[in-house]
Amino acid sequence: MNKSMQPAAAWAVAAVLASVSSGPATACDVTCLALDPLAAARGATTETTFTFGSGTGDNTSAEFILRPRAYLDMTGGQFAFSGDLPIATAAAGAVLPPSYPDANGGQRATGTGDLVVRAAYVSEGSLRWTTGLAFTAPTNSKSGLSGPGWGAGVTLGLTGRSGRLTWGGTLEQIWGEDGHQELSVRPVLFYSFENGWYTGYDGVIAYDWSAPEDTNAGLFPAGLSVGRAMPLSSGRVMDFRVGYYALQNGPEGSGDGQLRFGFSLLRGR
Repeated sequence: MNKSMQPAAAWAVAAVLASVSSGPATACDVTCLALDPLAAARGATTETTFTFGSGTGDNTSAEFILRPRAYLDMTGGQFAFSGDLPIATAAAGAVLPPSYPDANGGQRATGTGDLVVRAAYVSEGSLRWTTGLAFTAPTNSKSGLSGPGWGAGVTLGLTGRSGRLTWGGTLEQIWGEDGHQELSVRPVLFYSFENGWYTGYDGVIAYDWSAPEDTNAGLFPAGLSVGRAMPLSSGRVMDFRVGYYALQNGPEGSGDGQLRFGFSLLRGR
């Protein structure tokens, strides 16, 4: 297959999966659907991150991630599908984990990164857990945006709700080409207010196991997001969030701060 056609083919498959209907099961309210990454949902989520002070010239890099979601009901839970296609403009020398932790060359790179596709079992109930597999493909349009290439890994997660608090997290470990080993952790910690408003942590912690021993291999964002989930007349839920995260002692070229925007349009059970 022509390399330029790989992203289109992958998302065609995702679109077919997203069209699969689901049977009756336990409902999830508006904030649950927006805040719990393990909630049964069909639709799409986007993440846009501006990273300041990245690269060799302390420039701004930007990344947009499109993530379709779908599920099939099973006994005691569901089989969930999702995928990530990053589109980015990375400053010269920028390191932007978790999508592509290797610094690009001496000039800015703009294009698509490597595709990630996931399939996992998710349990049903007030306390959800998940275990599954992740696969990556070299859909990068520029070598400076390359990540694991052809690779595979595992995904794990646990989420729950205690009153207005949604908590938990997901973990993903990917092994790729040329010794690529990357861990990403997405903590889930949100507090909900009235009318769909909420605040909490929306950062992505990343660690590159294949980084040289004398370099900082981890990225630990510290900050806060604010957002609102709104029910639509169509039965879907629209969610928008924004947050700022400081980056300290990260890999060289990873920047000193992130401005993150999220948008979701999802339908639950």
